[in-house]
Amino acid sequence: MKDNYFKYIDYYGNYSLNQIKINEIDYLIFATLSYLPYIDIKDGMSLKTLGDKILSLDKSKFLGTMTPKAIDLLESVYNKKRYRNIRVYKIYKENTSSIQFGVISFRYKNNLIVSFEGTNNAMSGWIENFKLVSTFPTITHEKGLDYLNKVVRPTDKNIYLTGHSKGGNTAMVCAYLVKSSIFNRIKKIYNFDGPGFRKEEFNTPRFKEVNIKTINYLPDGSLVGILLFNRKYNYLSSDGVAFQKHYPYNWKMYGGFFERSELVKTSANFKAKLDNSLMTLDYKEYNMCVKQLDKFFKDNKIINTYDFKNIKFDEFVKMFNDIKGLDKNTKEIFISLIKSVFFNKINKSTNN
Repeated sequence: MKDNYFKYIDYYGNYSLNQIKINEIDYLIFATLSYLPYIDIKDGMSLKTLGDKILSLDKSKFLGTMTPKAIDLLESVYNKKRYRNIRVYKIYKENTSSIQFGVISFRYKNNLIVSFEGTNNAMSGWIENFKLVSTFPTITHEKGLDYLNKVVRPTDKNIYLTGHSKGGNTAMVCAYLVKSSIFNRIKKIYNFDGPGFRKEEFNTPRFKEVNIKTINYLPDGSLVGILLFNRKYNYLSSDGVAFQKHYPYNWKMYGGFFERSELVKTSANFKAKLDNSLMTLDYKEYNMCVKQLDKFFKDNKIINTYDFKNIKFDEFVKMFNDIKGLDKNTKEIFISLIKSVFFNKINKSTNN
């Protein structure tokens, strides 16, 4: 296995941000830290103090993959010279039956880094992932925009937005929607395997403005970042199979750079087929599928991905076949999304 960000920290953690400039691996680290569990903090707290507080918690109580990995990552960085001057601001988490949203901010000097959380193991977050295809903005987008407007200070000359999975999409959409006085100070948007935009937003001048500032990183077997419409992909070499490639700790890197690669054929074919289908998608019928999926989860008391282990793919196919009048294209898109993304992930009983 090649180096990952834990190896990066072992070496580069001994060099300050003045000695070696912040790079793409650092922004991935900040994106991953958005999965940390919520604790009440005082704005301006050091990463060291945050680490002392969170590392005193019982990690075994946190389900899924990304939150425990974020705690492991914090344990690696919180005492390092490189991150000594990083200050933490406004951790916000919301997990209800209708929304799953998280965000955390970091400051050093006159730089602000806003990191949006991806989907965790809550089914409300997964339902919203499906809504990305037909809804703009989503509740998470609106929450993210409200947070961004409130966290930015006049002294924040350089703003960086980052996020993994749904968090990367939220970062891009917040930049798309935010007022000019903030947008003009956004230097870069780091989208780590997050979906793109609907065709309506993709085909606007505003998207081009956002895209200029965005760097999209996708693992070579991406099943998430290839969804919807985007440009300027950077493909990364990654370990694991299927959905395991989505997790940042499996991404290969040398020093302060990712090891570049190409999109594998299966992912490329899936993207091409999906993009073509999305061009003629009927949003009204698609939303019927989302509502039916949400009802299916609630009827079967599926609250998180761990409740999903006894559900079979054939049950989903039957559910959509039972929707009267549903056109073939909509049904095929929805079933393809569930099979290619949902089952690849949930059958492993992990979280996005």
